[in-house]
This record gives sequence, C-alpha cells and structure tokens, in this order.
Amino acid sequence: MPPEPNDRRRWKPQYTELLNYSSVGIEMGAAVGIGVLIGWLLDRHFVSTSPWLTMLFMALGIAAAGRAFYRTAKELRDKQRQGEDEKRPE
Repeated sequence: MPPEPNDRRRWKPQYTELLNYSSVGIEMGAAVGIGVLIGWLLDRHFVSTSPWLTMLFMALGIAAAGRAFYRTAKELRDKQRQGEDEKRPE
C-alpha cells in the first residue's frame, strides 16, 4: 500500500538531506578520478614528466575531495548547532 500524500511531504526534507550527504562520496571519488585522469593524459602528452603530473593531479584531486568533505561536515555541524540553539529554553 503506497504512503499517503501527507506522509510523503513529511519525509521529503529528510530524504533530500540524506541525498545531499550521500553525494559527498561520489563527489570525492570523482575529484580524485578526474585528477588522476588529467595527470595521466598530460603525462602521455609530455613523455618526460611521467609519473609526476599524474601524482601532482592526484594530490590536487585528493585536496579537492578533502575540501568537499570539510564543507559538508561544516554544514552538518552548523545545522546541528542551529537545532540545539532552537531546543534550548530561554
């Protein structure tokens, strides 16, 4: 039996938030993968640089992945603090 329309609206913000946080893993993997791919392609073009450009761009991809993780963790922490502030009695 499908959920009632009111039920769907009640859970929609939670599902949206869950999707936002689960996309971080995809973003992190893509950042590293794209960095490695760019470095590998550049190393193939400039033969004398192999494997240094691959490692450089992989490091840049890892830094971008770390930045994405930090940004998401900061957003989550800010939402938690905001929720705690709303629950405090004055």
